[in-house]
Amino acid sequence: DKEIDVNTYTGPAITESLIVNEFVDDMFPTPALWPKDPIERAQARLVIDRFGNTFIAPFYRTLRSKDAASLQENVEALKAEMRGLEQLVAKGENDYFIGPNFSLVDCAILPFFARMNVLVHYRREAMQWWPKEFPHLHRWFSHASKRPSFQTCVSEVKAATGLAWDDFLIKAYEGFAN
Repeated sequence: DKEIDVNTYTGPAITESLIVNEFVDDMFPTPALWPKDPIERAQARLVIDRFGNTFIAPFYRTLRSKDAASLQENVEALKAEMRGLEQLVAKGENDYFIGPNFSLVDCAILPFFARMNVLVHYRREAMQWWPKEFPHLHRWFSHASKRPSFQTCVSEVKAATGLAWDDFLIKAYEGFAN
């Protein structure tokens, strides 16, 4: 929940969000966002890698789908990836994705689940299954999105734009969806 003044970093640009997360963790090692145990840390990296390689593309393809056939195909691909995430998050009934502590896995996944209402807004008929088919993911998201750091982002968006969080995201993704 620390804030980082982006003006204090003067090195080369780091633009990939999953890499930025690790960079921030390296710069501010406490509290640790990786599990201490090397096996658990490797498993956490695998979750992030799988998420980055398999969830993000169907998410955006669903948002950009222009016809019913491609929309259905992309929604099915998205749901398939979400079933795998649902199984992972359901394993321990923990507060966070891989355990009782907030981690880089949560940092990687939380922003995309914060955008699920964008899909619901633009692809309403095809998204009627969210969140009811994924109760563990929904429970995790409901808990993780209450963190002060996340709520600060929500408040800052409202202060800067005058828009509620979901309205801001819906407007921001309008070009992708239409």
